Amino acid sequence: MINDPNELIARLYPVNAGSGGEMVPADGSVTTPKLASDVRNLIDGKAEAFDALSGGTASSTNTAPGTTYVRDIKWLMLGDSLTDLYNRQQNYPYWIKYRSPWLTVANMGIGGSLVCWDRDNSVNGRQVVNIVHQALKTEATASSPDVITIFAGVNDYIWGVPLGTMEDIYNLSSYDPTAVVQTASGHAGLPSNKGTFYQAYSYLIKTIKQNYGSTPIVAFTPLAGDDASGTKIDHSYGHTIGDFQDAVKAVCGYWGVPCCDLGRESIITQRSAADKAVYFLDATHPNGNGSLVLSRIIEAKVRQTLHMIGKDL
Repeated sequence: MINDPNELIARLYPVNAGSGGEMVPADGSVTTPKLASDVRNLIDGKAEAFDALSGGTASSTNTAPGTTYVRDIKWLMLGDSLTDLYNRQQNYPYWIKYRSPWLTVANMGIGGSLVCWDRDNSVNGRQVVNIVHQALKTEATASSPDVITIFAGVNDYIWGVPLGTMEDIYNLSSYDPTAVVQTASGHAGLPSNKGTFYQAYSYLIKTIKQNYGSTPIVAFTPLAGDDASGTKIDHSYGHTIGDFQDAVKAVCGYWGVPCCDLGRESIITQRSAADKAVYFLDATHPNGNGSLVLSRIIEAKVRQTLHMIGKDL
């Protein structure tokens, strides 16, 4: 929450982030033309990588007067194509970094990833791996994150991963994170008796907690599926995307992980043709406008969670 007018200026203008590289006056005296000019320069200079979005550095000693704002938050993002920066340049991580260039973001998201298993194909020359393997990458563990987010599950639904039941949360012995799925066509090629979605999500959170200690985790359910176009998405052995959303919430509830149900609590939906036209590129991926809205929802949930442990985004 911004409780100091100078803080707004501090967020818009990190040290040396002005159009001329100058420091912004501490009293917030920035003219309207300067604001307009700097915003236009930022928009015209949209970047393709996080590093290019940096607007300067700022530490706790450079915050606005009267605040305790600290700009050294490290954020580890796990997910599929909605998180993968290389899948679409202006997805939600882009907008989060764009608004807060002082954030250190380790984006492990890879398009096509499942929570449950690996896949046997590659995207952009990079092997598609499940979310557990993303969390265990050297780049991820070396990032020493202050917060970890999980936004995945839609590919498990589309590929027909068996849903399982609540009992699978506790019984992880039959889950095999190294299993590989070959194809989703008619449920052919699915690993036999290698686990369920409930098991995989529970194993994922358990693994993160074992490797990252008390670092807070924030989870997000997959978005609602495409009902507006009439396209019949694979319902995974009779289950719906709502069942997978419920599974994420149930597992998070067991492990004490804050969870935002994007499938039911966001305005980004495909339940009507009008909403789909405004927010989506296709049956799965938000467009630039949808990603911008999604970034605000995700950032708000992360901000709320960090505030619980005395940190501010």
